[in-house]
Amino acid sequence: MPVAGAGADARRIEKILKQLSPGDRESLFAFAEFLLARSTADKLDVQQEEQQPKGIERPTEESVIGAVKRLRENYFMVNPDTLLHETSELMQSHMLKGRPAVEVIDELERLFESKYKDYTDSMKGNAE
Repeated sequence: MPVAGAGADARRIEKILKQLSPGDRESLFAFAEFLLARSTADKLDVQQEEQQPKGIERPTEESVIGAVKRLRENYFMVNPDTLLHETSELMQSHMLKGRPAVEVIDELERLFESKYKDYTDSMKGNAE
């Protein structure tokens, strides 16, 4: 994607490069690479900040299905495919086996928090 004014910037840098000694050119490139790395790290920090849970509070009374919807919205950054099997097992334990909703929702909370921790750990690993 073309950057506005890039042609003028490129000409300006080329003009400066021609006037620098080889050692000074290397210094300029090292500094430019430093700025690029810093910029990339700043962008990763912003992306990670943007990927925080929404902080949606758990209502005093909630159905298991309502909890799943709330948790999916709260932890929007977690891939739903990684939750499918365990979430459906917990829902079945409530709907088919009569497990109390509060217990199931507590476990759903722990499940989503665990998957979010896995997600943040993987993001930290990618940034290093």
